[in-house]
Amino acid sequence: SRGRPSGSSHTGRRLFRGLKEAGARLIAAGSSDWVVFPGPDGYPGDEAYFLHFIIDTIGQALHGHPELASNRFKAWIAQRHRQIEAQELIYIAHQLDFLGYIEERAVVSG
Repeated sequence: SRGRPSGSSHTGRRLFRGLKEAGARLIAAGSSDWVVFPGPDGYPGDEAYFLHFIIDTIGQALHGHPELASNRFKAWIAQRHRQIEAQELIYIAHQLDFLGYIEERAVVSG
């Protein structure tokens, strides 16, 4: 079974409100963007492995999705892997990190 659809370009903004509505106390929030690109000597460290992993994760998460043309999606995945091997893929992910807590309320019985 699949969960409810989620995610949009406004998810981070909506999370501020959602955390408050859930009773969370927000301590900090900030951007933590990822920018992965090949330098003159290719991808540094394990970044090519990381990119393959991200593409595989996308492929697994959306495999068989009814709104995607299966053959076109498989071709898209294969093209991204080829771009990584050719050191051409640039990956940018805009993210927000949140730090907060919800106070536990003691239950007194007696």
